[in-house]
Amino acid sequence: MAGAGPGRPHEAHSGELPALLDQLGLDQGRLSHPRPPPVPSPEGEVRVGLLRLWAGVARVVGDRCQLGKHLCEVAPGSEAEVNMMENVFASKATNTLKRRVGSLSRFLRWSQLKAIPVQSLFDEDNVYHYVEELRASAAPSSPSSFLEALAFAYGLLGLDMDLGKVRSSRVSGAAVRAFGKKRLKKQASPLTVAAVKMLEVLVCNTEAENVVRERAGACLLAVHGRARCADLCGATHEPVVELRPDHRVGYVDVTLEKTKTSNTKRRRRVAFPLVAPAVGVSSLPWGEAWVSLRAGMNRHAAADGSLVPAAVSGDKVCLG
Repeated sequence: MAGAGPGRPHEAHSGELPALLDQLGLDQGRLSHPRPPPVPSPEGEVRVGLLRLWAGVARVVGDRCQLGKHLCEVAPGSEAEVNMMENVFASKATNTLKRRVGSLSRFLRWSQLKAIPVQSLFDEDNVYHYVEELRASAAPSSPSSFLEALAFAYGLLGLDMDLGKVRSSRVSGAAVRAFGKKRLKKQASPLTVAAVKMLEVLVCNTEAENVVRERAGACLLAVHGRARCADLCGATHEPVVELRPDHRVGYVDVTLEKTKTSNTKRRRRVAFPLVAPAVGVSSLPWGEAWVSLRAGMNRHAAADGSLVPAAVSGDKVCLG
């Protein structure tokens, strides 16, 4: 191995790994709380940086994964490498790549500290001892996150290991036991009918502050349309209201482009219609009042960059 060339994967484990993990902001002696890496603002730059990190992981693992063998044919950091990695992760969201590479890189750092050779890196015994260390010192979700990252890499990088054997009963059990340290989750109480009525009355109250009325209308759109707040924030089309002549029945319609399930490039090219009843449980036409209010406040989702931009004061909004 001493005479191996620069493209050999085993040498990369000792030479490239420290630099790779330093890019992720991982301290030598810390497994659970890495410093967050600097995140460039454009999403494209972030994704390219993550793809290069994943390429580094594949090169470190080397001939223990199918992709590592293919990467030996292209230069590190080249456009060909980024193109190959984009093909591998084309169906995966950028945030998913970030979470998974962090979990896997901490394992690689641990293996370096323990002087574990690449050929036995993914043996069940090593994985078990690492999960046990995470259970003792890391966040309760860290062992499960690591096992998810391992399965993720197994499927996409083509890791040479027996996943079923690696995720043995003692490994999986240790990950489950880690959740015993997790604090009790307390969820907020659901909205009552009286609370929804109050919001509808507020939207229709012309004496209330416009920004408060506008925010109440956005909340009602999420409630009546069964939408996530993040989905509304990503909408850049103005809502449209359609009512019968008697104004007793109608709908608010808005087109969503970015939703939680739009995590692939294919689904990002599909517009999702969101429809909510414009007359709510109070029998007030809150939808018509809300759309008219937005027009009077010169709200334009396309110009604002969001259907629900952050409010500052009065009729002003923060677009940052």
